[in-house]
Amino acid sequence: ASTTLLQSSTSPTTTTKDFIGTELRGAAMKLHTREQAPKEGKVEAPTTKEPYQTTHQDYLQFLTDNLHVYQAFEDIIVSQELMVFQNTGMERVSSLTNDIE
Repeated sequence: ASTTLLQSSTSPTTTTKDFIGTELRGAAMKLHTREQAPKEGKVEAPTTKEPYQTTHQDYLQFLTDNLHVYQAFEDIIVSQELMVFQNTGMERVSSLTNDIE
């Protein structure tokens, strides 16, 4: 019975391979550049950009975002059920506040 299934031309495996080999491959090649797929690539290669230079303002925004997140954590663990998570050494609000000032 298993040999008959393998020899059948309408098996699910054959149908899947046909779909991957035709429709899915065509869609994938539309997303590839000529550098990635020289024969079939359709998209132009992106130009290289200058690396982003982090500024003092970016870092200050990062610290402020973290302050809000850690403040929310510390506000949540005040409840009786989560008291085990208090005073673990992971508190960051005071340190972040000092860094921002």
